[in-house]
Amino acid sequence: MSGLLVIGYGNPLRGDDGAGPEAARRVERLGLPGVIVIETHQLLPEHAEVLSNHDRVVFIDAHIDLAREEIDISPVNLADNPQIGSHASDPASLLALAKALYGRAPEATLIALPARDFDLREGLSPLAESAVEQAITHVRSFSRVA
Repeated sequence: MSGLLVIGYGNPLRGDDGAGPEAARRVERLGLPGVIVIETHQLLPEHAEVLSNHDRVVFIDAHIDLAREEIDISPVNLADNPQIGSHASDPASLLALAKALYGRAPEATLIALPARDFDLREGLSPLAESAVEQAITHVRSFSRVA
């Protein structure tokens, strides 16, 4: 088993939706020991195998429905009714798939980044930019315990 897996997902061509991948890129540039990073547009069933080989995973994604302007950190549990599609999934369903196919799912956390601008454009709003920096701080602390 490996240490910490960080998966940042979203579409960088949709404004703040690119906050997850941007956070992943910045974490990767830090070169934290024992931390593996995946930057992707969406969670895919193929990620289940990678998940199963790690002790802990941190998912990072932009969320338009956060009421406050701070990141939200919450545990992710296995989905009771997994929604696995050929092109997209959610963290809980992906964990359930890893457990079903490979016999184990890592401890998982979702860092939800507040976001408001999902227009067709590149770049992050000041809100999402601040959220990315907050997420990196938390990933650093997770990497020390992984």
